[in-house]
Amino acid sequence: MGRNIEPCAWDKRSWTVDERLSGVSKWKKVTPIITVVFYTGEDVWDGPRSMHDMVDIDKRVRQFVPDYPLYVIDMGHDRDLSFSNGPLEELRAALVCSC
Repeated sequence: MGRNIEPCAWDKRSWTVDERLSGVSKWKKVTPIITVVFYTGEDVWDGPRSMHDMVDIDKRVRQFVPDYPLYVIDMGHDRDLSFSNGPLEELRAALVCSC
């Protein structure tokens, strides 16, 4: 029966040249970044919902441009909105008061 052995970050002997230069091993997990828009306008949000909706590029090039969603929280029009996360709820309350 074999064991799964994960290389240690300090064991740079097994790193590739690219990993040594960047300081990041191929086993390193990164934290994703998510774009969230807290919209506080007077009208309901009718703007873009993705990166492709925001750019005007040729169809032949478009397939090579990564698309990702824009998460829009319409602060002034979703009165039932609340967050279980304390800091987010404080931000929501502050933004709603300023609308």
